[in-house]
Amino acid sequence: MCIVVDGFMSDKKFPTNQVFAERLFLHVLKDLWDLRDSNYLYHRINAGRLLRQLLIDGDVLAHVANRRTKIPLRFVVRGWGDAPDELEELPEGMKQYIKNNGERAPSGQHWVPLKLEEFLGHSLGVVSGEDITARKLIKYVSNNYGGVHLGYGKNDVATYNKMDHLMETNGEGAVFALLGSLIRTVLSGLFPLRDAISNQLGAEGLSEQFVDGVKVADIEVNKPEFTDGKGAISFWLKSDTHPDWFANGEPVVFPPMVNGNMRISISKTPERELVLDVEGISGKGFQIATRPIPCEKTDPEHGVHICFSVDGDDVKVWMQGDEIGNLKLE
Repeated sequence: MCIVVDGFMSDKKFPTNQVFAERLFLHVLKDLWDLRDSNYLYHRINAGRLLRQLLIDGDVLAHVANRRTKIPLRFVVRGWGDAPDELEELPEGMKQYIKNNGERAPSGQHWVPLKLEEFLGHSLGVVSGEDITARKLIKYVSNNYGGVHLGYGKNDVATYNKMDHLMETNGEGAVFALLGSLIRTVLSGLFPLRDAISNQLGAEGLSEQFVDGVKVADIEVNKPEFTDGKGAISFWLKSDTHPDWFANGEPVVFPPMVNGNMRISISKTPERELVLDVEGISGKGFQIATRPIPCEKTDPEHGVHICFSVDGDDVKVWMQGDEIGNLKLE
């Protein structure tokens, strides 16, 4: 069902609803957790997409979700030899997610906490003289392996193609073995943010689940109203599950359409007539029953087009381009 309404167009950039971003982050991170141990190729590819969504795309979901809690995000990699004196300590909230609670690394190594951009640029190894970085690896799986796009492999990923075909480790190709390691590093780095967001939502009495009342744009708008001026609304009625709804004798009740103070309820009778019940026009409303739907002018792919215009108290109604009603509001 398509509705065309005048009066809500703007070039203004609306801010993202923070609760929406936090809930999205929690769900995406849970998906990554669920795929962490799977060596099934399709699951590995999906994990690459989730890593890109969390760490790279747009304003970076992890950063957007962290706007209220503002905890330090760090991703821990191994350093070799003695730890430098100026090495940053692990944030307290992430020690529990590092092996041995982050207290010590294996002999001859130390933990190196990196900020996100440092981590994405961190070299995972060198193949044919090229650094294999976290960012390039995630993008390779997402942009060339089908995580988001399926590409044939351009020159800038030739090294990754060679590595994918020639090298294996832990029973799988080197690309996805490295990706598996990245998944665990990312999870340990983002779990403290998950905990902080869960605590924040809980303190506010908010569920972590998505609900329709939370929209992606964080805006306040005045509800549109039909006053004593002019206006028009048009929409299509169709059904993908019952494409012949307009031709058969089964009654149909469509979900109501709501825009501000206006509510449009539509039903189809066994005689194939439409009953329109419209409320909220200048504090008034109307009900009108159409003539039978003209099957010869109706295509299931497009459905039945309804339009009505308001000029003060005068209302005109059209169905499939034919005027079917002319009434005055009372």
